[in-house]
Amino acid sequence: MKDKDQTEMPISASTVGESVSLAPLLGNAQFVSIITYFLPIAVLVGFLGLLTNIANVITFFRMGLTTTNNINFFALSIADLFCAAYTTSCLVLLHPFVDDVVWNFSLLSMMTVVHILYLCASAFGSWVTAVICVQRFCCIVYPMKVKSQSRR
Repeated sequence: MKDKDQTEMPISASTVGESVSLAPLLGNAQFVSIITYFLPIAVLVGFLGLLTNIANVITFFRMGLTTTNNINFFALSIADLFCAAYTTSCLVLLHPFVDDVVWNFSLLSMMTVVHILYLCASAFGSWVTAVICVQRFCCIVYPMKVKSQSRR
């Protein structure tokens, strides 16, 4: 029988070295069923995101990159395209049928490099979104001055 202090002791910095067993949140069968039903839907949504971002990039490029709005939204579409490509590829690689594939390279090292590129694209997209927000704010606050200042 365990002591009362030992069973009710919360995990803290002093108890990190001790082994604590936690019950799993999902059983193995529940996890497999979630993966089986969730992944195809998520992959379809990912491919839809890829297609719409490719359409956005083509549309903004054909419109011309002459205005700051077109340049900002073109850059945001490219960043979102990279993020959607990374997310979709990770979802495809998570599928149980891909476990049987033999890769000629280290999948972990490749995904590490690609994850760094994903983080860069995500940060770039965040900064472009911030620039768009500041530009919209300036258009509302200073409606007559922004057009002349944004062309400099």
